[in-house]
Amino acid sequence: MAATDVIQALSYASIILSDGEKEINEENLKKVLDFCGIVCDPWTLTAFANAAGKIPVSKMCNDFGSCSAAGPAPAAGAPADGAPAAVEAAPEEPEEEESSVAAGGMFGNGSGSDSDDDSS
Repeated sequence: MAATDVIQALSYASIILSDGEKEINEENLKKVLDFCGIVCDPWTLTAFANAAGKIPVSKMCNDFGSCSAAGPAPAAGAPADGAPAAVEAAPEEPEEEESSVAAGGMFGNGSGSDSDDDSS
């Protein structure tokens, strides 16, 4: 099993343990992996258990995708009283096309010549 698959299995095992209100530790993770028939090397299991045991897995899962109810921050320069600001469209500057000379003549120089030499 690839290392990324083992890490994913350990992540799911952590969620299962958290949902079952069990402590996320090396012993419990190994029980879940053994039940599923997943083999994990001891170093990875210990490292993952140490890291996952210190984070609030259930809170992370339950709060996933949530955001504050305050709404977006006002745009820079917006009036403080909440009145909508007048929006002025900035004039667009035309983009300059880069010449093939800047690209070292990779795409031709537009003169119809096959030569990359500009001294002709």
